[in-house]
Amino acid sequence: MKSPEFARLWHRYDVRAHNRGRKSFHHPDVGDLDLGYQSMSLNGTPGQALIAYYAEPGTAEHDALTLLDRADIDQHQNPSEPTRTNRSSPPEQV
Repeated sequence: MKSPEFARLWHRYDVRAHNRGRKSFHHPDVGDLDLGYQSMSLNGTPGQALIAYYAEPGTAEHDALTLLDRADIDQHQNPSEPTRTNRSSPPEQV
């Protein structure tokens, strides 16, 4: 109701699939991420798709994903040690 352009597009039902683009996320450990994505249809599975998110090498997003991947590896090697850090308080003393 507030946007005549939106109403016009809604009436036309001008919708198309987006099989690639960018999407923003917020991760509690590494902050904001702006990632590229590629959507791929899966043969034999109507209505389902595989969506792969990626970050360009050399970007802050790539560094953040590398950090998360490393934290996951460390967690699997040392399952008793938490990987999430609380930035508002110092690390616990053991």
